[in-house]
Amino acid sequence: MTIPVDYDQADWGSTRIYGDGELSGLWVPDKVVIHWGGSTIPPLTRRGERSLLRGWQRYHRNRKGWRDIAYGYAVGNSGSTYRLRGLNPQGATSGDYEGDGIRENAEAVACVWLGGSGGRISKQAYEAMGRLVRSVLAEIGSDVVIGHRDVKHNTTCPGDAWWDWIQEAGWVDEEDDLDYRKTIDLIGPDKLEQLRAAGRWSGETAYYFDGRSDAVAGANQNLVEHLIASDQIASLDAGGPHTHDQYAQKSHPHRIV
Repeated sequence: MTIPVDYDQADWGSTRIYGDGELSGLWVPDKVVIHWGGSTIPPLTRRGERSLLRGWQRYHRNRKGWRDIAYGYAVGNSGSTYRLRGLNPQGATSGDYEGDGIRENAEAVACVWLGGSGGRISKQAYEAMGRLVRSVLAEIGSDVVIGHRDVKHNTTCPGDAWWDWIQEAGWVDEEDDLDYRKTIDLIGPDKLEQLRAAGRWSGETAYYFDGRSDAVAGANQNLVEHLIASDQIASLDAGGPHTHDQYAQKSHPHRIV
């Protein structure tokens, strides 16, 4: 077990026990995707959280016909973390976020909150999700966190509260914030060619900004102001062949001029 949790599979009563990398299928995780349980009311106790997980597992296996519960990890309002599939192919995410031809079921580590529209997220749940996401990102060598609605556009998952938390990079420790905000990377020629072929970029050079909005809001605005003030860049040109409605709230190419 590479990701620290409070409850492993056997601890919450999983009917399947296996380790990371033991489920067959393509698995190249490069991001975290946050989910919630729809209309689920968050359990009040750890015992209730474990019972909810067993119910989800029965539904996913017996009714959906899936190999196991569809998430990698879970957090509850108690502040507890649970290992579900762990680092194995997962089935809670559909679509292809970055258009690389690999569906997110093979690329996204699904972390789910044991609650939904029927209740509020506790401070302990936010803190637990932050610890979990940091651990997963460190393990897979990534800094990309998205919401389920980034990939499946006809869902409200993971709810507005978690969505805002993602946009604000709520998983980042204040001590690590400066390093995190420096994630502005020139994308390589292969990705540029892929974007051109898809009609999403026509410039000669493109960067992926860490921000997920065309307004470059929040922490990224601070970064942009710093780069401009220190003459590292002249301006941020958001021009280019992308539709704001389609790509709003997502990382996408911007040109530095």
